[in-house]
Amino acid sequence: MLGFAVGFVAGISLGVVAGGLLAPSSGESFRESVRRQIDMAKQEAAQAAKETEDELMARYEAATQ
Repeated sequence: MLGFAVGFVAGISLGVVAGGLLAPSSGESFRESVRRQIDMAKQEAAQAAKETEDELMARYEAATQ
């Protein structure tokens, strides 16, 4: 699950860069778009990490009982 989250965040990052290089927009507009995408990627990565942590804790607790 962690590998998926890392790949997902990396894919989003590459997509933002590629989109920014190919899309016609002003510098300020592009920077704001990149900031929003980075914030969204951070939130999604944090959520994926939390879900993975919860899953691992549940497995640990089940294994120790």
